[in-house]
Amino acid sequence: MYYGDKQDSLIAIMQGLEFRGWLIYGYKPNMSDAMTDYYDPARWDGIAVKNGYILVVDCYNGGKIGGNYIHQSYDVKIQQKLQKLYALRDNHAASEGEKANAQAIIDSLSKKVVNEIMEESGLPEVTYQKNPGNTKWHIEKDGKIIDKGTGVFSFNSIDQHYGKSIYDYQKYDDNRHSYRTMEWYHTDKEWDKHYVKDILPSRQESIKLLNKFDTLLNKWDSLVQIRLGVGDADALVEKIVKKESFYYIAEESDVPTDYVRLGKGWTSYHGLESERVYKVKDGKYFKLTRQWIVLSDRKHIKAYKPEPNKSTHQTLAWIEKSDFVEKHVVYVNLVQKVEITEEVVWVRESKLKSTKKAKKSTAPIKMEMAPNPTDDKFTKLIENGSVKDFQHTQTGEMLRVLVIEEDLGKDGFIEFNKYMIKSGQGYYSRPAQGWILKDKNVA
Repeated sequence: MYYGDKQDSLIAIMQGLEFRGWLIYGYKPNMSDAMTDYYDPARWDGIAVKNGYILVVDCYNGGKIGGNYIHQSYDVKIQQKLQKLYALRDNHAASEGEKANAQAIIDSLSKKVVNEIMEESGLPEVTYQKNPGNTKWHIEKDGKIIDKGTGVFSFNSIDQHYGKSIYDYQKYDDNRHSYRTMEWYHTDKEWDKHYVKDILPSRQESIKLLNKFDTLLNKWDSLVQIRLGVGDADALVEKIVKKESFYYIAEESDVPTDYVRLGKGWTSYHGLESERVYKVKDGKYFKLTRQWIVLSDRKHIKAYKPEPNKSTHQTLAWIEKSDFVEKHVVYVNLVQKVEITEEVVWVRESKLKSTKKAKKSTAPIKMEMAPNPTDDKFTKLIENGSVKDFQHTQTGEMLRVLVIEEDLGKDGFIEFNKYMIKSGQGYYSRPAQGWILKDKNVA
């Protein structure tokens, strides 16, 4: 992403936080001057405080901000004189007297080149940590990180969208003909076509972006309303949970498989690239998405998605048997791996107490549902399934998970998952290996 877009996104977030009562640290207004072609845009260091909680956005280093600080200013004219004196002092043709005289003047002027003045920021000093790995924001209090996440760089057009603030889009009259400009659109039919093709999609995207913006800021506001402490119903309690991260790696196989990897000795042929993994189906090759995974020990490994993306185009190619013999091409298996790490999270004390009261049952619990003729096959699937307890990997909350014993197949899985979501009963979770139920009291 372009650096300027990232800064615009941060400025939009800062303005939204300021409107909601956050105390902003490290903001510099736009000092650009179009008349003199001077470019000095607005900048925000990404620190805001509310109710004693510190929000840190896009910070790769921790530090202190606010309070009193020393402001240094430099005299440009003295610096120019010093450069000439340095050149004279280091000139081999200069006499020893000239060099000594130049050094004496350098020592005198060096004391004047930097002016240090104690400044007051007008804000209390706060100490903050850097953003944890693979995150772009976090909220902390008393040195403890209580939440973190990503998704802060998509709001660069929040303040200026096609020349208008996107807040205006929610104020517009729904009567589309009120927008009509007769100089360009001579009939309602022409205007309708332009509205549907150009204006309406842009308006919908803008409202979607604004809703995403408000959701993020609402989440931050809700987090800073929670108090750290003991005995409070809304207090946050530190909890260590185990987190499972699943990924697939390519391991070489001595027998033919559905996957091949092209080695370094492979010369690009018919669109197949060296050092890539392909899934072979009916003589067609589909390139798999490759990504680098950083493990907890900081080791970098290559991981692959087991299935190609829907947008991946098929490639027709013919690979000779000699290529397998010479190891230019090898068969591979995609093997699922899991990394288990421990992470410190903060959960509401009230939720933690309710979690402790929950009793685990080893016997399968059947769901009782009212018969529905139109969804008979899904009803039977659910009745034949079982319900287990599952602890959320981030919040530590205990959830109820529906496990289907039958093999649904790919199409059956997609169809059943759509039914669960549409009916509002639950949704599938890979870590839980089942469907998380909305109603926790299902028996």
